[in-house]
Amino acid sequence: MTEFKKVTEENKPSALLPAMGLVLALCTAAICYATAPAIGDFLRENDRVSEQIADIQDRDLYLMIGIMMWFISLALIVMFVSLIQGRDTLIDQESKTVRLKEKDLTPRKIRRYEAKIAHQRAQKIKALKRMRDKQEAIDRKAKEKKADS
Repeated sequence: MTEFKKVTEENKPSALLPAMGLVLALCTAAICYATAPAIGDFLRENDRVSEQIADIQDRDLYLMIGIMMWFISLALIVMFVSLIQGRDTLIDQESKTVRLKEKDLTPRKIRRYEAKIAHQRAQKIKALKRMRDKQEAIDRKAKEKKADS
């Protein structure tokens, strides 16, 4: 399904976002690499863990800890950014859809275009109804469990 979008200065994505993401990943890697020895030493002092990591060299342990911390911190950062970013609602997306100029089209093309838009709207409405029904079913199950308890 094709939708025509307006590209204006206000909704044009920034070209610096990928570079900022790379800088963020590198800074996170540096922080994890710097804090890994402290965590490794703490693990060596812990009796339960020290037996299990006794045959691992310090350098390898620090590297493993740094890499695990880096993946975890990047996952948390990506999740946080995606929560803040949000998305356009269906109404906002539809308002950004470009309408074709009717003077350039034949009546047949206009009917086809209007049918296409009506089909897109119907699919969006069906998707919203499915989401609503799914949420209502989850709410009903939660109420039934609460009543049974």
